[in-house]
Amino acid sequence: MKKIAIGVGHSVDDQGYHSPHLDMSEFNYNNMLADWILYHAQDHQDTEVKIFHRHHGGGYTTEARDVTGRADRWGARVFIELHFNAGGEGATGTETLSSGSNNSHVLAREVNHTMVATLGLRNRGVKTLSAGDNGHGMVMAGKAPAILIEPFFGSSRHDCDAANTDGMMSRLALSILRGALNAIDSMPRQDLKESRTIRNANDSQKAVIGGGALIGGAATINTATKVLQDAKAGVAGFGFDGQSLLIAVMALIVGGLVWKVWSDQSKIKKARHDDHVQGVR
Repeated sequence: MKKIAIGVGHSVDDQGYHSPHLDMSEFNYNNMLADWILYHAQDHQDTEVKIFHRHHGGGYTTEARDVTGRADRWGARVFIELHFNAGGEGATGTETLSSGSNNSHVLAREVNHTMVATLGLRNRGVKTLSAGDNGHGMVMAGKAPAILIEPFFGSSRHDCDAANTDGMMSRLALSILRGALNAIDSMPRQDLKESRTIRNANDSQKAVIGGGALIGGAATINTATKVLQDAKAGVAGFGFDGQSLLIAVMALIVGGLVWKVWSDQSKIKKARHDDHVQGVR
């Protein structure tokens, strides 16, 4: 199950920037956007979305640890906090903020790409937050890869016109969901039983063992038959004629090939397991 945690930026007591062009705050806008993401997730049987709100009080760091902690306990694969930007009237574009970790950057890149394609605004790109930057405490607080999205500038009439066209909130929500799913598909599986690499290695081992058993079994039967024929003919001991020796050699070669493929696939599985533990893929 692909669990996507959606955090609504700010809180009911501190609603963030109030856009004069949308006539609503970040908090109110993103509550509706979150509901649209939840709605679209119903079309994906392997996907679950849950909306998380900050509990106001105790300061930003406390709020960040609390909301991401709840998302982690739920089992979130990724955490996305919804915002919109603010600046001068001329400021425009879409950007996404990342913690800088591999998976956070992948998530940010995929979601930013789909948002830009949907809104058609200037691509301001993915930005890695540093200590002291706004939002840094949120993307660093939890275990799941986390990003903050800024799809448009609430201070820009141009951006708000693009974001406020008929049906755009639904389309923007769908683009965020698709970006998140694309990112999750490229991340290491949380459960190694879900790993395509592991499954393929297991299938290869089963196939080569099955094929080797058939060939080796046939060779063994032929060799045994030939030995019995030689014994009946009065050949001393277990001497082999040329045909029996050839069959025996072929059986050894097949056995060696089976072992080689089995060994190679075992190494692949171990490497994939090590990568999973280290979180490098």
